[in-house]
Amino acid sequence: MPRYRYECLSCHQEFVTLVMPSAESEVRCDNCGSAELNKLPPRSFCGKSTSGSGTRPLGGGCSSCSARTCRGCRM
Repeated sequence: MPRYRYECLSCHQEFVTLVMPSAESEVRCDNCGSAELNKLPPRSFCGKSTSGSGTRPLGGGCSSCSARTCRGCRM
Protein backbone atom coordinates (compact mmCIF):
# COMPACT_ATOMS: atom_id res chain seq x y z
CA MET A 1 0.00 0.00 0.00
CA PRO A 2 1.50 3.38 -0.97
CA ARG A 3 2.04 6.14 1.58
CA TYR A 4 0.68 9.57 0.74
CA ARG A 5 1.18 12.95 2.39
CA TYR A 6 -1.82 15.24 2.86
CA GLU A 7 -2.59 18.68 4.28
CA CYS A 8 -6.04 19.26 5.74
CA LEU A 9 -7.69 22.38 4.28
CA SER A 10 -9.79 22.81 7.44
CA CYS A 11 -7.23 22.61 10.27
CA HIS A 12 -3.99 22.79 8.21
CA GLN A 13 -2.63 19.62 9.86
CA GLU A 14 -0.11 17.72 7.72
CA PHE A 15 -0.12 13.91 7.90
CA VAL A 16 1.07 10.77 6.11
CA THR A 17 -1.17 7.76 5.63
CA LEU A 18 -1.21 4.44 3.83
CA VAL A 19 -3.88 4.47 1.11
CA MET A 20 -5.04 2.00 -1.49
CA PRO A 21 -5.52 3.92 -4.75
CA SER A 22 -9.14 2.73 -4.90
CA ALA A 23 -9.81 4.14 -1.39
CA GLU A 24 -8.32 7.62 -1.83
CA SER A 25 -11.75 9.28 -1.58
CA GLU A 26 -12.19 7.77 1.91
CA VAL A 27 -9.13 9.49 3.45
CA ARG A 28 -9.95 11.81 6.38
CA CYS A 29 -7.80 14.17 8.43
CA ASP A 30 -6.27 12.46 11.47
CA ASN A 31 -6.81 15.61 13.52
CA CYS A 32 -10.33 16.88 12.69
CA GLY A 33 -11.87 14.20 10.44
CA SER A 34 -12.37 16.53 7.47
CA ALA A 35 -12.34 15.09 3.94
CA GLU A 36 -11.16 18.43 2.47
CA LEU A 37 -7.54 17.50 1.82
CA ASN A 38 -4.71 18.63 -0.40
CA LYS A 39 -2.45 15.79 -1.57
CA LEU A 40 1.16 16.92 -1.16
CA PRO A 41 4.20 15.76 -3.12
CA PRO A 42 6.39 13.24 -1.28
CA ARG A 43 9.43 14.49 0.58
CA SER A 44 12.76 12.98 -0.33
CA PHE A 45 14.70 11.08 2.29
CA CYS A 46 17.19 13.29 4.08
CA GLY A 47 19.92 10.95 5.34
CA LYS A 48 22.57 12.04 7.80
CA SER A 49 26.27 11.50 7.27
CA THR A 50 28.03 9.20 9.70
CA SER A 51 31.16 11.32 9.96
CA GLY A 52 31.68 14.56 11.84
CA SER A 53 28.70 16.10 13.62
CA GLY A 54 26.17 14.03 11.67
CA THR A 55 24.08 17.06 10.76
CA ARG A 56 25.14 17.48 7.15
CA PRO A 57 22.57 16.03 4.72
CA LEU A 58 23.95 13.42 2.34
CA GLY A 59 24.07 14.53 -1.26
CA GLY A 60 23.98 18.21 -0.33
CA GLY A 61 20.50 18.29 1.14
CA CYS A 62 16.96 17.20 0.47
CA SER A 63 15.57 17.92 -2.95
CA SER A 64 12.26 19.19 -1.54
CA CYS A 65 13.47 20.71 1.72
CA SER A 66 14.90 24.16 2.35
CA ALA A 67 16.53 23.15 5.65
CA ARG A 68 20.31 23.34 5.72
CA THR A 69 20.58 20.34 8.04
CA CYS A 70 18.46 17.27 8.71
CA ARG A 71 17.80 18.63 12.21
CA GLY A 72 15.98 21.56 10.63
CA CYS A 73 13.88 19.29 8.45
CA ARG A 74 10.26 18.66 9.51
CA MET A 75 10.17 15.09 8.17
